[in-house]
Formats: sequence, structure tokens, C-alpha cells
Amino acid sequence: MPRTPPLVRKDPRGVELRGELAKMQEMTGKSYKYLCRKAGIEYGTFMAHKLDIESMRLGELWKFKDICEKEMRNV
Repeated sequence: MPRTPPLVRKDPRGVELRGELAKMQEMTGKSYKYLCRKAGIEYGTFMAHKLDIESMRLGELWKFKDICEKEMRNV
């Protein structure tokens, strides 16, 4: 019988966090590229970490949240 890789389930916390990031970005009405530039985060790295949410650093997450909150206040 051939070997098969184990079934990998996504952590629901990661799925929730990814949704929260998308919601914040949508509420600002700005692109991820714009928000990353304003926050001082490299866009390519942020998007790679967004896909693999477990590799995202807390500093990146906090910077992104802070800039989104600031942009929402300015709207």
C-alpha cells in the first residue's frame, strides 16, 4: 500500500486571523501594498506571511493593525 501524507487541518485561529486582516484592509478602502508601504513592511514578505499565517511575526501584525486603525480614523 502506498504511503500517503497525513491529513493536515488548518488551525482555526489562523483562518480567523487571516479573515480579520482582510476585514481591516477592506474597511480602510486601501490596498495591501499601500498599507504595507505606510507601515514600513515589505509587501512581498507580508503577503507570503499572510498565506502562511503561522510564519507572520507579531511586529508585522501589530504594525499592520496600527496603520489600519490610523487609516480608518482618517476616513
